[in-house]
Amino acid sequence: MQKDEAFSLRATIKELGVLKEGDPGSLFEVEYDEWAKVTSIWLATGNMVEDAALYGDLAVMDGTFGTNRHGWHLIAIAGVARDLKTVIFAIALIASATDTDFKRLLVL
Repeated sequence: MQKDEAFSLRATIKELGVLKEGDPGSLFEVEYDEWAKVTSIWLATGNMVEDAALYGDLAVMDGTFGTNRHGWHLIAIAGVARDLKTVIFAIALIASATDTDFKRLLVL
């Protein structure tokens, strides 16, 4: 991991922690590998959690595949509200894009 990547991840994790403190209904998780390297960051704000409970009968997951400078994948889990508008249930940044990684996001 390059120095600027490690700094960016630490800054992102810190900011998301601050967001969680200000939003008690939010869910936030950081996963690490056996070498203490960040492998995923997952977030759902309180509003996202409420929307998932209301409209979670159908969920889709879509992601970018390594388009940022760190090569991470940005994943959005979304659904459709009663008024046919798209609602985001959760977002995640993951270092790899294996079937296991995607399945893990769906159970969070």
